Amino acid sequence: MVKQMMEDFPDYLPNTYDQYYLYPEYKVSHLDPNYTRANEVMDGREHRVFTECKKIIDAGTTQGFINIESDAHAEFMIEVAVSIAFNKNDRYIIITENNGAINNMQDDAMVELVAELGINGPRVMSIGNLPQFYLGLLVNQVSSEKLLIDAYYEGSYNKALQAFTLNRLINDAKKARQVLDALIEANKEYWPEFK
Repeated sequence: MVKQMMEDFPDYLPNTYDQYYLYPEYKVSHLDPNYTRANEVMDGREHRVFTECKKIIDAGTTQGFINIESDAHAEFMIEVAVSIAFNKNDRYIIITENNGAINNMQDDAMVELVAELGINGPRVMSIGNLPQFYLGLLVNQVSSEKLLIDAYYEGSYNKALQAFTLNRLINDAKKARQVLDALIEANKEYWPEFK
């Protein structure tokens, strides 16, 4: 999908998650609803880590039992910790409040931006104005997420429906209501009671 995204939108290097927002129908048609991304994580990295933890707990020691292969996420976290601890100010992509880094986007939006990480916290790299297409994608997603948070804290079914309708993975009010109702039913004990 990265090749396809680069051909269709050559202005920027895409984030691999963009495929879900730019090609939602294609992605849905190639997903297995009975084996989701969450299942992949649980059966992969999570399973490996918990299996090793259980061995260590059962043995009462870490000697000779640690057999965890690091992945990119683990290595990044170690590099980030080193950059902060030794004030290296290496650059990483982080999720942070916009606070003017993207000029034409609201300040309280949580965005992924490049930042130098050291002992004084992140120093975010400003990027100026985003072109309208990319700004539209971001603002749409931020609006969907903010409405969903409001829906949770206010117990508002209507705001949850608005959030799902705006989300590019759904993009349709009738589908949004079906998905929302199914999620409410499946997650009763975790979700607030909506008015």
